[in-house]
Amino acid sequence: MNDKDSIELELRDLLSVDPSPGFEERVHARVRREPKVLSWNFPLISGAAVAAAIIAAVFVFQLQRASKPAVAVTTSAPVAPSPIVAPEPQPKLPAGHHHRAAKARRAQPQLIIAANEASAMRRLLSGEITELPPVFQPEVRQFQTGETVVEPLPPPAPVTIDPIESLVPAGQ
Repeated sequence: MNDKDSIELELRDLLSVDPSPGFEERVHARVRREPKVLSWNFPLISGAAVAAAIIAAVFVFQLQRASKPAVAVTTSAPVAPSPIVAPEPQPKLPAGHHHRAAKARRAQPQLIIAANEASAMRRLLSGEITELPPVFQPEVRQFQTGETVVEPLPPPAPVTIDPIESLVPAGQ
Protein backbone atom coordinates (compact mmCIF):
# COMPACT_ATOMS: atom_id res chain seq x y z
CA MET A 1 0.00 0.00 0.00
CA ASN A 2 1.13 3.48 -0.68
CA ASP A 3 0.64 6.61 1.41
CA LYS A 4 -2.40 7.73 -0.56
CA ASP A 5 -4.27 4.47 0.12
CA SER A 6 -3.37 4.50 3.81
CA ILE A 7 -4.57 8.07 4.25
CA GLU A 8 -7.80 7.24 2.47
CA LEU A 9 -8.39 4.22 4.74
CA GLU A 10 -7.72 6.29 7.87
CA LEU A 11 -10.15 8.98 6.71
CA ARG A 12 -12.83 6.35 6.02
CA ASP A 13 -12.34 4.88 9.49
CA LEU A 14 -12.58 8.30 11.12
CA LEU A 15 -15.70 9.25 9.18
CA SER A 16 -17.54 5.95 9.54
CA VAL A 17 -19.25 6.78 12.82
CA ASP A 18 -22.93 6.66 13.68
CA PRO A 19 -24.66 9.85 14.84
CA SER A 20 -25.49 10.16 18.52
CA PRO A 21 -28.79 8.59 19.62
CA GLY A 22 -31.79 10.90 19.05
CA PHE A 23 -29.98 13.06 16.49
CA GLU A 24 -32.42 12.31 13.66
CA GLU A 25 -35.45 12.95 15.89
CA ARG A 26 -34.05 16.34 16.98
CA VAL A 27 -33.44 17.35 13.35
CA HIS A 28 -36.95 16.32 12.32
CA ALA A 29 -38.49 18.17 15.27
CA ARG A 30 -36.54 21.33 14.46
CA VAL A 31 -37.63 21.22 10.80
CA ARG A 32 -41.28 20.83 11.88
CA ARG A 33 -41.00 23.86 14.23
CA GLU A 34 -39.69 26.22 11.53
CA PRO A 35 -42.40 28.26 9.79
CA LYS A 36 -43.23 27.15 6.27
CA VAL A 37 -42.15 29.54 3.56
CA LEU A 38 -44.87 30.50 1.11
CA SER A 39 -44.23 28.84 -2.18
CA TRP A 40 -44.84 30.94 -5.26
CA ASN A 41 -47.61 29.71 -7.45
CA PHE A 42 -46.41 30.08 -11.05
CA PRO A 43 -49.86 30.08 -12.71
CA LEU A 44 -51.09 32.75 -10.29
CA ILE A 45 -48.06 35.00 -10.88
CA SER A 46 -48.15 34.55 -14.64
CA GLY A 47 -51.89 35.32 -14.69
CA ALA A 48 -51.32 38.50 -12.69
CA ALA A 49 -48.50 39.54 -15.03
CA VAL A 50 -50.69 39.00 -18.11
CA ALA A 51 -53.53 40.98 -16.53
CA ALA A 52 -51.16 43.84 -15.66
CA ALA A 53 -49.79 43.87 -19.22
CA ILE A 54 -53.31 44.03 -20.69
CA ILE A 55 -54.31 46.86 -18.36
CA ALA A 56 -51.12 48.79 -19.21
CA ALA A 57 -51.68 48.29 -22.95
CA VAL A 58 -55.29 49.51 -22.74
CA PHE A 59 -54.17 52.54 -20.73
CA VAL A 60 -51.41 53.43 -23.22
CA PHE A 61 -53.70 53.06 -26.25
CA GLN A 62 -56.37 55.21 -24.60
CA LEU A 63 -53.80 57.96 -23.99
CA GLN A 64 -52.58 57.76 -27.58
CA ARG A 65 -56.10 57.92 -28.96
CA ALA A 66 -56.94 60.93 -26.77
CA SER A 67 -53.76 62.80 -27.74
CA LYS A 68 -54.17 62.50 -31.54
CA PRO A 69 -55.25 65.85 -33.04
CA ALA A 70 -58.10 65.87 -35.51
CA VAL A 71 -56.66 66.37 -39.00
CA ALA A 72 -58.75 66.98 -42.07
CA VAL A 73 -58.08 64.34 -44.68
CA THR A 74 -57.94 65.46 -48.28
CA THR A 75 -57.17 63.49 -51.37
CA SER A 76 -55.28 64.58 -54.41
CA ALA A 77 -56.17 64.04 -58.03
CA PRO A 78 -55.48 60.53 -59.30
CA VAL A 79 -52.07 60.01 -60.84
CA ALA A 80 -51.54 57.92 -63.96
CA PRO A 81 -49.44 54.82 -63.29
CA SER A 82 -45.89 54.87 -64.58
CA PRO A 83 -45.07 52.56 -67.45
CA ILE A 84 -43.45 49.24 -66.61
CA VAL A 85 -39.94 48.94 -67.99
CA ALA A 86 -38.33 45.52 -68.34
CA PRO A 87 -34.81 45.27 -66.90
CA GLU A 88 -31.92 44.95 -69.29
CA PRO A 89 -30.56 41.41 -69.63
CA GLN A 90 -27.24 40.84 -67.87
CA PRO A 91 -24.32 39.61 -70.02
CA LYS A 92 -23.08 36.08 -69.39
CA LEU A 93 -19.78 35.99 -67.50
CA PRO A 94 -17.00 33.45 -68.15
CA ALA A 95 -16.85 30.46 -65.78
CA GLY A 96 -13.75 31.63 -63.85
CA HIS A 97 -14.93 35.23 -63.42
CA HIS A 98 -16.19 36.34 -60.02
CA HIS A 99 -19.02 38.83 -59.94
CA ARG A 100 -19.39 41.32 -57.11
CA ALA A 101 -22.91 42.18 -56.23
CA ALA A 102 -23.53 45.90 -56.05
CA LYS A 103 -24.74 47.23 -52.73
CA ALA A 104 -28.39 48.09 -52.74
CA ARG A 105 -29.02 51.79 -52.45
CA ARG A 106 -30.84 52.89 -49.39
CA ALA A 107 -34.33 54.13 -50.00
CA GLN A 108 -34.91 57.79 -49.28
CA PRO A 109 -36.81 58.44 -46.07
CA GLN A 110 -40.52 58.89 -46.55
CA LEU A 111 -41.67 62.49 -46.19
CA ILE A 112 -44.90 62.86 -44.28
CA ILE A 113 -46.70 66.18 -44.72
CA ALA A 114 -49.82 67.21 -42.81
CA ALA A 115 -53.00 67.31 -44.95
CA ASN A 116 -53.49 71.07 -44.54
CA GLU A 117 -49.87 71.74 -45.53
CA ALA A 118 -50.17 69.50 -48.59
CA SER A 119 -53.36 71.29 -49.61
CA ALA A 120 -51.67 74.70 -49.28
CA MET A 121 -48.70 73.48 -51.38
CA ARG A 122 -51.07 72.22 -54.11
CA ARG A 123 -52.91 75.54 -54.22
CA LEU A 124 -49.62 77.44 -54.39
CA LEU A 125 -48.20 75.27 -57.17
CA SER A 126 -51.45 75.27 -59.17
CA GLY A 127 -51.59 79.08 -59.14
CA GLU A 128 -54.65 79.51 -56.92
CA ILE A 129 -52.52 81.50 -54.50
CA THR A 130 -50.60 84.29 -56.19
CA GLU A 131 -49.36 86.16 -53.17
CA LEU A 132 -47.69 84.74 -50.09
CA PRO A 133 -48.46 86.23 -46.68
CA PRO A 134 -45.94 88.81 -45.48
CA VAL A 135 -43.03 87.64 -43.34
CA PHE A 136 -43.70 88.09 -39.63
CA GLN A 137 -41.64 91.00 -38.37
CA PRO A 138 -42.63 92.04 -34.86
CA GLU A 139 -41.96 95.52 -33.64
CA VAL A 140 -39.00 95.67 -31.30
CA ARG A 141 -40.84 97.74 -28.70
CA GLN A 142 -43.22 94.85 -28.09
CA PHE A 143 -40.41 92.84 -26.58
CA GLN A 144 -38.66 95.59 -24.60
CA THR A 145 -39.10 95.68 -20.85
CA GLY A 146 -39.12 98.76 -18.69
CA GLU A 147 -36.16 99.62 -16.51
CA THR A 148 -36.12 97.65 -13.28
CA VAL A 149 -35.78 99.69 -10.11
CA VAL A 150 -34.18 97.93 -7.15
CA GLU A 151 -34.61 99.55 -3.75
CA PRO A 152 -31.84 98.96 -1.20
CA LEU A 153 -32.64 96.78 1.81
CA PRO A 154 -32.45 98.23 5.33
CA PRO A 155 -29.46 97.09 7.41
CA PRO A 156 -30.10 94.01 9.58
CA ALA A 157 -31.10 94.51 13.23
CA PRO A 158 -28.53 93.61 15.90
CA VAL A 159 -28.70 90.04 17.20
CA THR A 160 -28.95 89.57 20.96
CA ILE A 161 -28.71 86.26 22.83
CA ASP A 162 -30.03 86.03 26.40
CA PRO A 163 -27.85 84.10 28.86
CA ILE A 164 -28.97 80.55 29.69
CA GLU A 165 -29.90 79.93 33.31
CA SER A 166 -28.65 76.75 34.89
CA LEU A 167 -31.34 74.34 36.11
CA VAL A 168 -29.01 72.74 38.62
CA PRO A 169 -28.56 74.77 41.83
CA ALA A 170 -25.08 76.29 42.19
CA GLY A 171 -24.35 74.39 45.44
CA GLN A 172 -24.54 70.94 43.83
